[in-house]
Amino acid sequence: GVTVSCNNSMIIFSRQKTALIKAEHSATVLKGFGFIKNFGLVNLVRKYDCEKWVYFCSGNDQLLRLCKKMAPDIACCVGAGDDAWGLVERAVELGCEKIQLFKPKFDQDMINRAHEKGLVVNVFWSDDAQEAKAFLDMGIDTILTNDYNLVSQVVRQ
Repeated sequence: GVTVSCNNSMIIFSRQKTALIKAEHSATVLKGFGFIKNFGLVNLVRKYDCEKWVYFCSGNDQLLRLCKKMAPDIACCVGAGDDAWGLVERAVELGCEKIQLFKPKFDQDMINRAHEKGLVVNVFWSDDAQEAKAFLDMGIDTILTNDYNLVSQVVRQ
């Protein structure tokens, strides 16, 4: 893999894992876009053949629009931002492929609506086996975790 360091954040490219490239706050929009454009982030993704394994995630719609414009072939994921309950509608409007739910600000209806629109549904986060199982039973597609071993065992059951 390749590791890129920027402002205390690390982005690791590996063909074996999906990399999350995240910018949350409005103040990071121009900095985030500058990193994407000026440091050749999109070129690095393409150089290492990682388009299928990387996605841009932000709660800032302006940054997501810029990412879609600059690299329409790389998936984008809508994070909560200022409108956690409006993720599905924002993702559809922005042409994003994923949403990232932030517990506890979601319900079964949001998951169902997202799937009806063809969106992949991530949840941030779970390190608990029972909670992870409940999320999978609700239809969550991806669980972000600090305990991969635990959650992967729940997924295999």
